Amino acid sequence: MLLNPVIRFLFILSVLIEGLLLIPTALAEEAASLNEKHSLPAHLEWSRRVELGLSQSGIINKVHVKLGEQVKKQHTLLSLKAALFQADIKIAQAGLRRAQAALNEVKREFERTQELHEQTLIAAHEFEVANNALISAQAEVDHAKAQLTRTRELFRETRLVAPFSGRIVAISAAAGQAVVNRCQAQTLVVLADTETLHARAWWPVAAVKNIQLGQRLEVQVQGENYSGEVVHVGFQAEERQGQWYYAVDVSITPQTPLRAGTPAIIYY
Repeated sequence: MLLNPVIRFLFILSVLIEGLLLIPTALAEEAASLNEKHSLPAHLEWSRRVELGLSQSGIINKVHVKLGEQVKKQHTLLSLKAALFQADIKIAQAGLRRAQAALNEVKREFERTQELHEQTLIAAHEFEVANNALISAQAEVDHAKAQLTRTRELFRETRLVAPFSGRIVAISAAAGQAVVNRCQAQTLVVLADTETLHARAWWPVAAVKNIQLGQRLEVQVQGENYSGEVVHVGFQAEERQGQWYYAVDVSITPQTPLRAGTPAIIYY
């Protein structure tokens, strides 16, 4: 009879010990569950991609870049033949000199007329005519200056320059090609910003509520991990294979060149 309480005590003690041993395992499993990362397939897109053309029509003189070339901001991409534009500048300069010479002559005549008018030797009407001639001559000079400025600006627009540093991803121009921009500017060069790229993924509607602009997410590309920042969360869901998703862009700054369209994985 004395063994029953002892046996009962030992049984309860063994159960308690077994329970205590299981607690760390349960906690570890719970922590692992909390730390488990979800992932979504993504692909890389250019953060900036612009189609560049010229505002002027003409004949392409030279294409200064090659496909895939990395260029700096303000680098010349291509240029038109400039002979006609340079001739227009000379015409405008000549027009300005002619207008300035005419103004100088009118000024001298006005000063003579003004002196005579002050001495009451000529009628007021003659003085008014001289004053109007001076105003008109000054206007001609101003017009000639504006014309020269415009002509010089048109000449500068015969060069296509890079608006930012990036990579040439498409060229649809060649030396001797005619550029006609009467209705719409032709796309001649496509430039992409390669300093930052966007990993785009399609987020399920139920999960996108947990994604915020500026949030840091891990992006894996070709086995390399990058710390990315959410820069875009779509406002309108799109149907894809019978399900609804939002587009989410995560910006990364790769250390080595990457191409748009490269597969990626976003962890969240």
